[in-house]
Amino acid sequence: MPDLEPTRRVPPLLWGLYLGVSWTWCIGMFLPILLLRDYGWPGFLAFALPNVVCAGAMGWVLRSQTLSARLVSTHARAMGAFSAVTIAFHLYFLLWLLSLIREISVQSSVALPDWGVVLIAALGIGAVVGVRQAVGLGSRPTTLAALLIWVLSVGVLAALLLGSEPTPSAGVMLTETSRSQQIIWLAPVCIFGFALCPYLDLTFHHARQNTSPTGARVAFTLGFGVFFLAMILLTLVYSGLFNSVLGGSGGGASLAPWALVAILAHILVQLVFTVIIHQDRIRASRNASAALATLVLGAGAIVLGLAHDRLPSVGGLSGGEVVYRCFMAFYALIFPAYVWLAMIPTRDGHSGLDGARGRRKGLTLAFATSMAAPMFWMGFIAGHELWLAPGLAVVMLSRLTLPRRAQAPSDASTSSAV
Repeated sequence: MPDLEPTRRVPPLLWGLYLGVSWTWCIGMFLPILLLRDYGWPGFLAFALPNVVCAGAMGWVLRSQTLSARLVSTHARAMGAFSAVTIAFHLYFLLWLLSLIREISVQSSVALPDWGVVLIAALGIGAVVGVRQAVGLGSRPTTLAALLIWVLSVGVLAALLLGSEPTPSAGVMLTETSRSQQIIWLAPVCIFGFALCPYLDLTFHHARQNTSPTGARVAFTLGFGVFFLAMILLTLVYSGLFNSVLGGSGGGASLAPWALVAILAHILVQLVFTVIIHQDRIRASRNASAALATLVLGAGAIVLGLAHDRLPSVGGLSGGEVVYRCFMAFYALIFPAYVWLAMIPTRDGHSGLDGARGRRKGLTLAFATSMAAPMFWMGFIAGHELWLAPGLAVVMLSRLTLPRRAQAPSDASTSSAV
């Protein structure tokens, strides 16, 4: 169902804040740390540039509210799946994060007991839920909540930069690494994912359907060029904090207790806000299958999060990081492949998976992702990045096999019979 809520009084600036905060996932708050560890500064740039530019471009590409509403209606199942996987990803990340924080508290000068980590997590989650319930539902309260959360995160950034205590910054990771040249194979995958995934994000469509064409350009440009950019710069600042427990070199061993609490608070409030607004969008769309998928995938994610330390390591990566990277495969391969093969109309104007042409696209999507998945595993998990090139090529070239013109009625019936 189209969104199009009567929220014209919400200015584009607030929608920009909403977008920036809603896109500050467990990806933006953590993936740059892994890329810095593995590739140095080229890894951070390969993440940051396409993320900011491509996500911001959605406000320019979708020229009308009607176009956004039509996409949501046509691709409701895919967008519901996107939100369900995103919620599950965050549930897993929360549990993995708490174990990493416990390791950091042991290795650093901060003697933070297990109950302290759990208490901070509970307070952070409770604060976000409390603010969300206090301001109520609807677009204006939600954007105001985003403003409060963004101010909190920027306050953490300022405190870390201006504080007298040592900051757990990237430091040594921003130098050249032995694998920095391998980013040439990963960068196209980053562009592919960040260019196409935004069009499956219901929170993005929520913002687009409640802004004018000019307002959308302002909101998306500020949302990612200013507000979200500030958040990934904060990730850059605290990246050294996790370096010592992720197998990297250097890192900040000395850390003030307030800094660890502040960083954890930032991550938690951003994480919980993302989960809440995706739940809101699923509920607003009345997508029963997405709601069920959220429950099933969420339960599975919690099990993985509780058992991550018992999972085998792969290619020098811990079991917890392997699961994290497997979740990333949805946003690097499966979801952008759907947009590339099923959402972007073919020359006959068809979009989606309905009808004979849609079934053809669905088969092509399944074949392409199945063929590319082992190559993405080799490139992103096994550490042989060169495999990403043929994996991405399989998906990109698969579009050439799609129908280029409408079928005659007799052809369509024949296709259906087959």
